[in-house]
Amino acid sequence: MKARPVPEARAHRVPVLDLARFLAAVAVVAYHYGFQGGVAGEFMDTYVPGLGAVTQYGYLGVDVFFVISGFVIAWSAEGQRAGRFAWSRWLRVYPTFVFCVLLTSAVVTLAGDARLAVTGRQVLVNLLIDARHLGQPFVDGVYWTIVYEVQFYAMVAIGLAVPWLRRHATACLTLWLLLSVLNAFVLHKSALAHLLISNFSGLFIAGMMLYRLHRGRFSAANIALFVAALGFALAMELQMADVRFVPLHTAWSPWIVGVLFLVPVALLSLALRRRFAPATERALQRIGALTYPLYLLHATIGYVLIDRLAPRLGAVAAIALTVLAMLALAAWVAASVEPRLKAFFVARVKPATPAPTATAAR
Repeated sequence: MKARPVPEARAHRVPVLDLARFLAAVAVVAYHYGFQGGVAGEFMDTYVPGLGAVTQYGYLGVDVFFVISGFVIAWSAEGQRAGRFAWSRWLRVYPTFVFCVLLTSAVVTLAGDARLAVTGRQVLVNLLIDARHLGQPFVDGVYWTIVYEVQFYAMVAIGLAVPWLRRHATACLTLWLLLSVLNAFVLHKSALAHLLISNFSGLFIAGMMLYRLHRGRFSAANIALFVAALGFALAMELQMADVRFVPLHTAWSPWIVGVLFLVPVALLSLALRRRFAPATERALQRIGALTYPLYLLHATIGYVLIDRLAPRLGAVAAIALTVLAMLALAAWVAASVEPRLKAFFVARVKPATPAPTATAAR
């Protein structure tokens, strides 16, 4: 029995990416609410030790995000001009980022928690994204990943703009990985680490190679670069786990880190071609769309809500209710705020350029 052909609009989607992004976001939310937020009392007072032991590895969801980002950007950049690519990335990331910075700032100001307080100057500098290198703390600690995402986009845009780099993309990615390895294990130069994103470059490169393999480009170079990038990324994750947990006097297992790092990437690699019923794919598209605002909004606002609710409802109920509230808020931003912001900028900033199609891949 022959399989029915997939309609063209659906054929250009990879629905598993929507599901993977959502699960990665949930893992990060669990990490912040169940472990990081309260383990040292730095962000909130509510902490459940038993829950913390389960959620302390949820930060690995960020690794999944970076692999997906590498996959998505390799797809988005294919056959694209540098200017159009940069515009589509700006439109995807920045308007929503600004809205979330302002909303988070308003909430923490109203809450009056000194641990989370922000200043007007801090808010304005955060609108430039890389606040820490401009002398200001982030309004919300999760913004560090957006800095690396934008830096990755800039590197790809440069590669698209320079014909030689475009023609020798594999050599450039290999050199990026080699320099990252050299700096991570030999040179230890902080400025070079920031320039190369060496702590996470393996994840971006692995994602880009995964896209090539997904498209059937099973060359020895692509396979070797995928394996090498993933191996380097795992080595860096094990190195950073020690830095993450030792100051908190928290035990951790390198075996658990390794499994929770590799298994999601393996499952994602195997499931990329999986198709679902049209209704299921539409549902996945909706939950995939809320992951970006959920990621930007959940941490600081969530800490405020949990500490307000916990004395009345108990810690576990407060965390559960906050998760539901953040999902609802993210769904509202994805459905109502983001489309209006994009339409506003498309109409006024660059009216000649149509808005990019909202797909899981782009």
